Order: sequence, then C-alpha cells, then structure tokens
Amino acid sequence: MNRTVTLNTAFQFASKGVTCIASLILVALLTRYLGGDRYGVYVVILAWGGILAVFADFGLFNTGVRELSLANRDYDRVAGSLLTIYLLNTLVWVVPAATALFFLPLSSVVRYGLWIFLANLVVLSAVNSCRAVFQSRLEIKYIAAGDLVGSIVLVALAALCLTTGLGILSVMIAMVMGSITNFLVLFLYVGRFVRFRLILDPDLVKDLFRKAAPLGVSGLLAMVYAKNGILLMSWTKLSEDVGVFGAAYQVYELIALIPVLFLAVMLPLFSNALHGKDHGAKEEYYNQSFRLLVFVAVPLVTGGFVVAGPMMDLLTGRDFSVFRTFQIPLVGPIGLDGMAATFRVLLCVVGLSFLGQLNGHLMVAGRRQSSLLRVYFLSLPANVLMNLWLIPRYSFLGAAVSLLLSETVALYYTTWFVRRAFKMRPLLRPFCQAALASLPMLAFLWLSGGSVVFLVGLSALVYGAGLLFVVKVSQSLRMRT
Repeated sequence: MNRTVTLNTAFQFASKGVTCIASLILVALLTRYLGGDRYGVYVVILAWGGILAVFADFGLFNTGVRELSLANRDYDRVAGSLLTIYLLNTLVWVVPAATALFFLPLSSVVRYGLWIFLANLVVLSAVNSCRAVFQSRLEIKYIAAGDLVGSIVLVALAALCLTTGLGILSVMIAMVMGSITNFLVLFLYVGRFVRFRLILDPDLVKDLFRKAAPLGVSGLLAMVYAKNGILLMSWTKLSEDVGVFGAAYQVYELIALIPVLFLAVMLPLFSNALHGKDHGAKEEYYNQSFRLLVFVAVPLVTGGFVVAGPMMDLLTGRDFSVFRTFQIPLVGPIGLDGMAATFRVLLCVVGLSFLGQLNGHLMVAGRRQSSLLRVYFLSLPANVLMNLWLIPRYSFLGAAVSLLLSETVALYYTTWFVRRAFKMRPLLRPFCQAALASLPMLAFLWLSGGSVVFLVGLSALVYGAGLLFVVKVSQSLRMRT
C-alpha cells in the first residue's frame, strides 16, 4: 500500500474511532434513559429511516466517487451535477414520504420521528456530495473533521435532552443539528478542490443516475434485507425484544464500519487499477486488502465471543437485557441472555461482511454493480422467509440467525463472481496466521478477570504480538523453501 492510502486510512480510523465512541455513548444513554420499550420505538424509527435514506442516496455516493476519481478536465462539472442530482433525488423521495406519513397507521412518536429524519436526509444529501469530492481526491482528513465535530454536537445535545427528561424526538432533532454542523465544516473546505455549485447538465445528470441506479436498487435491497427483521419483530413481538435486538444490531453496525472505512479509501485505487490507469496493481491491492481485513475480522469474532456478555452489560446496563428460554431442535429448552446471544451471532455476520464488503467494492469499482442485484434477489426472499419462520419462535435470536444464513449465501456468490470476473481469489494463509495468533489472545481472555475495557485493550496487544510472531515465522519458512 502506498503512503497516501496508509495516511488516509489512518485519518478515517482516527476520526471514526472517536465517532464510534460517541455512538456507543449515545446507545448507552438511550438504553439507560429510555428503557427497553421506548428504545425499541427508537430502533423502529431508525429502521424505517434507514430504508428512506437508501432511496435518497440511491447509489449516488459510490458512483460519484468513482466518476470523480476518473474525471479530469470536467471535474467541476461532474461535482456540480452530482450535487444537483443528490438534492433533486432526495426531494423526490422526501416530499411524498412526508405526505404519506399523514395516512399511515403509525404512533405519533414514530410519525414525528420520521418527519424529523426526512429533514435530516435533505442535509445529508449536501453532506454526501461534499464527501464524494474529498473521497475522490483522497483528502479524508476533511471528512474526518466534519464527522468528528458533527458527532460531538449530536452526542452533547442528545445527552442534554435525555438528562433533562426529554424523549426520543429531542434525540432526533439533535441528529439533525449534528448533520448541519457536519455540512458547515465540509463546506468551509470543499472550495479548495472544486468550484462547488449547482449545475443542471441534463446529459450528465442522466448518465450519473443511470450508472447509480443498479447500485441504488442493490442498496435498497440490502437495507430491506438488513432491517426487515426489526420491522417484522416490531409487528409480532414486544417492543422490549425489538430494543434488545436493536441495541446489539447498532453495535454490529459500528463494527461493520471498519471494512467500509478502509475500502472507501481503496475504491478510487481499485477503479484506476481495473480501468487501465494502474492495471498491474489490482492483484496487489486485492491481496493486501484481503489480508488486512482477515487480520482484523478473525480476532474480532473469536475474542468477541468470549466477552460478549460483559461488553453488552457495560454498554446497555445489566437491567436492559432480557432472558428467554428457547426450544432448540435436537437440543431441548435452553435459557439465554438475549443481548449476549444475539450479539454473538451478529459477530459471525460481521466477520463474513468484512470479506463481502471487499467483494462488493471491487464489483462497484469494476462497474459490475448490476451484478450485486443478483445477490439480493437470491438472499432477500430467503431472509424474509426465514424471519417469518424464525422470529415468532426465537424472537431476536431468530432474526440474528436469519442474517447469518443470508450473509453466508451472499458471500459465497460475490466471492465466486470476483474470482470469475477479475481473476482474484481468497487467500488461505491469512486465515491460518490470524487463527494461530488468536490462540494466546483467547487463552488470555478466558483466564483473566477484571474490567472488560482493560481486557479488550490488553488482548489486542496480545493478538498483535502473536500475529507479528506468526507472520515472521511464516515468512522465514517460505524463504527457506
């Protein structure tokens, strides 16, 4: 990896590390001050809002990054057209959605919460247009600054609202204020790289939307695939169960950001490598990306299994989780801590998603995003059917298992496609190295006691030392042979 990728990845992770901590603080505040039932309502608002957010984006961000990274003399025109289509597309979906909310059978809290969320989408369309410019120029430090300041404003306002007795809607308003702050920070700096203004170029707008549409449809299917479990649970189970799954799922989403952050930096490089500017580097970029993602995913999943219970108790409070007894086929009745059990299954899902994200970004960079639709045409119906069968029987655990089975199918297909289309295949050696390096870490976690934060930090050092030793030994053996 070159110095630019390393530096920008460092900016991504430093910023997102702070924003992820802020998000975890927000989850901790919400679960403690709202309780299981009201937190479940908040999760439902975010689930519906996430689906609306995909309509507003509709693949424009990743398509814009790719097209801007390939643009030369027309850079200003492409950037202006991207801003125009982003705003227009958002308004096309926001206005009818806001009107439809008057007539849908929703509680007043969910209805008002979604109206506030729709206002936030308009701000985010401008935010993402700026982000696409910085991403294509590999100037991630500006995105990092916007995310950092916006997250601080969001958490500070949310904490103030919750501690003074205000409820869910005040948190949604705090979300909008955080997005506005983020945009103001980005807008201060975007003029250094582009003359950013609205440009109504019908041909270019049509071309951008045509290229983004397959990615937008696949993104919509992906969101329905991810959120239909929460929505089905909200119709068939207690709000408390929705809250348990939602809390575990929000932590899962934060962990799932890790590959997205890294691969967002890699996307322009993959695009150049696959389209001739740096063709010889495509295999090197793939292999090193694959190796890095495996080295992070394996200890996250294995170590997370050991500390899942204490970690979720620390985050949400011991009184938030619920205990359920499930009748497991061939095993019999088993009593489970709902939060820990759900989080362990979702850890397996996130481990698979690390490699699935790599495949997906390669397909986008290679302009094969229409093929991503086949993944969801295959996995989404299966996921919905599994949720319809599993959730009434196993509640939050059933929703998590359904995601795991669907993610396995999706990873198998995208791996096969990347191998066939781009002649790149997964490497076995990184898995073996990461697994061996994880053994001393697991022994340390199993035998040690004390604060979970302290244990996680030390176990990361143990794993890092073990991985360094294993890699060095592996390299030495390869040189001898």
